[in-house]
Amino acid sequence: MAKESRKTTHPAVAGLAIALVVAVVGLVALSMFFPIQVRENRLYLTEKRPGLDFRFDALSQNWSEADLRKQFEGKPIKCYSNQQTGGLGDKVCNVDIASHNGARAMGAAFFFDQGRLDNVRVSVPWWAHDQMLQTTLRLYGTPSAAQPRRIGGLRLVGWKLPDGSGLFYNIDRHVNPLMWSAVYWRSGRACASDSGCFEK
Repeated sequence: MAKESRKTTHPAVAGLAIALVVAVVGLVALSMFFPIQVRENRLYLTEKRPGLDFRFDALSQNWSEADLRKQFEGKPIKCYSNQQTGGLGDKVCNVDIASHNGARAMGAAFFFDQGRLDNVRVSVPWWAHDQMLQTTLRLYGTPSAAQPRRIGGLRLVGWKLPDGSGLFYNIDRHVNPLMWSAVYWRSGRACASDSGCFEK
């Protein structure tokens, strides 16, 4: 009597199937816990966006919203009241972008306090973290200061700019690939109100 042949799954195929299931479950979990990040990354990857190039040391704390629009004429700038969220200013102007100074970037946010530019944030996708760091080092040189350990989950490096403003970058890439990094600019006026952005 002929022996019944049994088909077995190759271990590599089984391993791949398990890995795919784990990946799908992981993506579903991430989308449930980080819906804003999933949405922003999806939009970034699917929309056609302009680049936005400027030097942080060319920004002015005296700029109004009208000055910002004049500087970046033709860019899709959207401004909103920031009174309820507070924080970096009472008004924010956002621009969805594809890049900043040749490095991949998701968006730029310009924060105004009492009508004058006070803070700027350029958001950087997870996979472009090192590219933005290298671009920032190339443009502004060696940082003026660096945090030796994380504070509030971040470890920053900073550049003191000639007009008294400060430029900062979170030097460590986030462990979650949905989270973005950011380059922050703080006006000289805002730095002075904090008793200086850099320790004496």
